[in-house]
Amino acid sequence: MTLPTGSKYVGTCVGLGIILGASFGITYARMTEEDLGFWIAIGVGIGIIFGAMIGTRLDAKAKKKNKN
Repeated sequence: MTLPTGSKYVGTCVGLGIILGASFGITYARMTEEDLGFWIAIGVGIGIIFGAMIGTRLDAKAKKKNKN
């Protein structure tokens, strides 16, 4: 996946998604006593996906706002 030039929000949102996803994975694995690494990987993957989506939308809004 290539990021558009001048993207301000994608990196931040992906970073936050990774942190939140990993913490969700750790919490869920400890509650259910399941494999820790698996749930961290699932949480990080979901965090990257949603972080990229939200960051791309925020970049599009900022780009649209700067054009006007």
